[in-house]
Amino acid sequence: MTVKKINIKFISPIMTVFLPGETICDSDDNIKGHGTQIVGKEIVSSYFGPSKIINKLVTVLPHMNYRYTLRGRRCRSWTC
Repeated sequence: MTVKKINIKFISPIMTVFLPGETICDSDDNIKGHGTQIVGKEIVSSYFGPSKIINKLVTVLPHMNYRYTLRGRRCRSWTC
């Protein structure tokens, strides 16, 4: 039985947290998961957070569990 090596070429192996738009790895043998998108032949982060690679699935966990909405602003109406 032969074991196939997964070829993951990190642009920056030291960095564990990725910004939106940063390249995580090549998309040749990997599958994009939650928080990622394919741009050209690379898997790119669409969230700010650490990446997690399980087998061939590449995901980015969001650093914060909330997103910006108008409810967070201090105003009395929904139109501001």
